[in-house]
Amino acid sequence: MTKLYIALFACLTLYLACKKSNNEPDSGFKCKVNGKTWRPYNDDFKSREAEIHLQHNGEDIFIQATNSRSREAVGVGIYTPGKRILPGKYTLDSKTGRRGFYDKNATHESFYTQSGYEGVLEILKIDTIKSRISGTFYFKAYDETSKLSVDVTKGEFNLTYFRF
Repeated sequence: MTKLYIALFACLTLYLACKKSNNEPDSGFKCKVNGKTWRPYNDDFKSREAEIHLQHNGEDIFIQATNSRSREAVGVGIYTPGKRILPGKYTLDSKTGRRGFYDKNATHESFYTQSGYEGVLEILKIDTIKSRISGTFYFKAYDETSKLSVDVTKGEFNLTYFRF
């Protein structure tokens, strides 16, 4: 009976030690596209499934995830000339150099945020020691050719960034 209590105590201790204690997204990238869970996947060992580029002295951020099986990509780009990107909310509307996109290469459709199809990127944390950025996003985007729209929701990322 004592061994059972010790095993239960050990399991509880491990569970509590592994449980997240903050509101940061899990490592990686995920979102929903038109209500269906979407995750990146890449079978090419030379390419990353998801990545963040921090460019132009921190004034430009580009986040992109790809799925080589479905031939899709989801991403967000923000450019803030003269201002360093900091944690906070950024409107994705394409008017201000801030854009969300969804590419469906299998059907040659490219959806972008624009007037009437907008969203928000929220940078939660920029960890300059570990070179990681975490945040959330959502947006509606429109494809001019097909005249269709896409709804990207519940986006989360927590990725290592690369400086360019």
